[in-house]
Amino acid sequence: MILKRAYVLILLSAAAVFIATSFFVADPPTAEIELLAFSPEDVAADPTKLVSAGLPNIGVGIRVYLIGNKGDATITGYSWAIGTKPASSSAALDDASSQTPFFTPDTAGQYKITLTVTNADGTSNPVELWINAGTYVGVGTVGGATPDYKKSQCAVCHSRKEEAWAQTKHATALQKKIDGEGVSFFAESCLECHTVGYRDDAVNAGFDDVASDSGWTFPSTIEAGNFLDMVINFPEVAAKANVQCENCHGPGSEHAARTSKNQIAKSFESGVCEQCHDAAPYHIFPSQWQNSKHFVATKYPSGPSRGSCVQCHTGTGFITTYDNDYDEVNTTYSNINCQTCHDPHSRDNEHQIRKMDDVTLFNGFVASGGGLGQICMNCHMSRRDADEYVLDYHSHYGPHYGPQTDMLFGTNAIEFGKPVGISPHMDVVENTCVTCHMQEFTSTGDVKTDFGDPAMTDEKAGELRDNIYGHSFWNVYTDAADTKYENVKACNTCHVGITSFDDIKAQQDFDGDLVIEGVQSEVTGMLESLALQLPPIGDPAVTVTSAYTPVQLKAVYNYLFVKNDGSKGVHNAAYAFGLLNAAFDALNIGDIGAGAISVINDVPNDQGKQVELQWFRFPGDGDTDPKIVKYGVWRKVDNMTAKASKVAVNNFDEMFNQIGKAENLLFKVGESEADVWSFVKEVPAAELAAYATVAATIFDSTITSGMYWSYFRISGHGTNNDVVMSVADSGYSVDNLDPSVPAGLNASIVGNNVVLTWAEPVDDDFDNFAVYRSDTPGFSPDQGTLVGRVITNSFEDIDLHDDGTFFYRVSAFDYSGNESDASEEYQMIVTGVDGDIGRLPTKFDLGQNYPNPFNPATVVRYALPAASDVKITIYNLLGQVVRTLVQTYESAGIKQVTWNGLDDRGIPVSPGVYLYKMQAGSYVEIKKMVLVK
Repeated sequence: MILKRAYVLILLSAAAVFIATSFFVADPPTAEIELLAFSPEDVAADPTKLVSAGLPNIGVGIRVYLIGNKGDATITGYSWAIGTKPASSSAALDDASSQTPFFTPDTAGQYKITLTVTNADGTSNPVELWINAGTYVGVGTVGGATPDYKKSQCAVCHSRKEEAWAQTKHATALQKKIDGEGVSFFAESCLECHTVGYRDDAVNAGFDDVASDSGWTFPSTIEAGNFLDMVINFPEVAAKANVQCENCHGPGSEHAARTSKNQIAKSFESGVCEQCHDAAPYHIFPSQWQNSKHFVATKYPSGPSRGSCVQCHTGTGFITTYDNDYDEVNTTYSNINCQTCHDPHSRDNEHQIRKMDDVTLFNGFVASGGGLGQICMNCHMSRRDADEYVLDYHSHYGPHYGPQTDMLFGTNAIEFGKPVGISPHMDVVENTCVTCHMQEFTSTGDVKTDFGDPAMTDEKAGELRDNIYGHSFWNVYTDAADTKYENVKACNTCHVGITSFDDIKAQQDFDGDLVIEGVQSEVTGMLESLALQLPPIGDPAVTVTSAYTPVQLKAVYNYLFVKNDGSKGVHNAAYAFGLLNAAFDALNIGDIGAGAISVINDVPNDQGKQVELQWFRFPGDGDTDPKIVKYGVWRKVDNMTAKASKVAVNNFDEMFNQIGKAENLLFKVGESEADVWSFVKEVPAAELAAYATVAATIFDSTITSGMYWSYFRISGHGTNNDVVMSVADSGYSVDNLDPSVPAGLNASIVGNNVVLTWAEPVDDDFDNFAVYRSDTPGFSPDQGTLVGRVITNSFEDIDLHDDGTFFYRVSAFDYSGNESDASEEYQMIVTGVDGDIGRLPTKFDLGQNYPNPFNPATVVRYALPAASDVKITIYNLLGQVVRTLVQTYESAGIKQVTWNGLDDRGIPVSPGVYLYKMQAGSYVEIKKMVLVK
């Protein structure tokens, strides 16, 4: 029995092994082939290696470097082969079992390279890559030549690209240098990077080969005319001059519209550019770029499922997202390199920057005016609308790592309804990101000067050059000895004499350590303190969870916004301090927050200068602690009163504390002359869902003067003397009431003229009367029947040239341009008329100012029947001249002038009664006006 059981167990074990081996066999590897574009360091270590640029299309005689399954340490065996090649070729791989073999194509044509790889799980299927080798043909247009399709020259088929290339510096890379234009040095050794296909070790119809065959030699003197001489006497050499299409796409002899076997190629890899931009002293970009974060190719988050990520996480994704030549986003892995930012085919922008359009942030703000730094803003921005985002908890909480653009412009964070300042970097730094993060390098001596160390070794200067200048994009570098270097060269334009970012001092002790430190130290201290107040409370680690309260979510968003910006306040110190302060207040005294103005409407059926404001209840207007106890209404001061004296305050909190219950005081907030506000009224908080109140405006929008916008803000005031402000909103008031209809129209004949009279105006805002005449009874007044305007209640019609029956009507206008209905019609029979051409008005007149009483401004109208010297002067009751409003020679007509309550020195006068006097020829008139406060 025991033997039988053992036998059964053996059978079951064998079955288990069979099942496991049948259903859980590991997959064999997949072979992958890549081309290597060797770095300058590799070439320096082994001069026999030639940079292939990583293209599968290369010149005959140029070595091709291959690599199998790059980065895969599990591969134990490689098997390479040249499966197909031109019949006359004897090219062979140097080591068919190496991970990185090379071979040199010796004949024009196509070479099929195959690879299989082996690991512990088995052997892969073969994978193939076609390499094309050819000779150089030239673009076909250099020196004014006509391209030849038989030679496969580029401009025949790709004229649009050729025209764009012709505008770039590449198109004249040799032409200008050999003529001595803009250079102090140019030698024969420079030709390999200023011509097509220049390789001493290969014969493939490149510039060096054609020059040798034709007998052209490098000119003994670099001067104007050298290139023209080449075009005239050695046109075949000139055809391969400059940096052309084939420098980046490989030779074109085998192309002729064939691409299936890489008869022409393109690559987004940096190796294409590194063929020339590869070494000091003139071409240091790769060595700097390799020290930047852009150099690191992130395999996450790329791929087809991450289409919205690859536009910034891979160079190919960025190019195909923003370049109109591509219809589909490339989701393959690549780093951010030369071609990501620079378009080799275009010179639309300086330095051939690829994209410098305005950038719309996720809260709708349009970021513009950033100069060359505009391209950086496409990626270095928050990918959130902060106000909406903070309403709920999200995994991976925060502004998505890089909100530098939002910080620079001072937008898209949580302001808690409070005034938050903005530093002026965006307005004063012309090329924004580029100005500060790409300091120009000229020489090692330049580095020594920047760091004030003439004894610095050239080696150390070279190290700093590659780590803290240009395409490294760094401003701070710490070397192997833990010595910190800060490149503040750009800052010294304004912050003269500083040697460290922390030399830029904060205006006050923001972090509460009783020491006023540099901006970066103060911001760092505030971040550390804020972290201790966020869950887990008292722990400097900030871990956002779904347990965070709404106020904590808002506060931690600001914490992450400032931290992820990375500049520690340098980008926008005022905004960083303001956001962190607002977060502190919200956590410590409560998020009373600010509501929003919902409506600013004109008050209907009034005579203007009033609007109704409506706003939503502020958070904290209810059973909270602290709570909103009252609201304040503020109106922005009009430019007309901008010269008036103002009380200087630092912020709205201080402004409100000074005003008490006084109205119409003027306040200057901070340093901005434009940010001046007048307190209008106070409204008690009553836990209502929304509030409404009527507020005065200074001027109406009128038919005659156009739109006049009044700007308002609502302040909320808490029990802890905390103040929050709504954002400003605008509205306008209009005079909705028509003037009264003129009454008592009468007429008489005086000489040859008709004299009309009617009752005096009854409206306070009366402006003028319009007189209409027609020879048709029952007529409707219009511009065709208008015969004159007057500011008095009489009119002499002298523009009659024939006898007849005439019908008159009169209407009234107010200052807003509203017209009353016309008066009753008056019929007049006229005979024996022999009048002359009429004129308007008929007599000198000074109208009563409107409004009266007034504050802060009033309008004075006057009439001139003929051109005259006019003087209008304002006096106080002591007879002293206060203000001369008019003193000039004027043409005939109805005129007006505004007095804004200021004297001739621009100082506001005291409330009271004033006299105003008009002199015009022998006409003199004096009237009274009243200024109130």
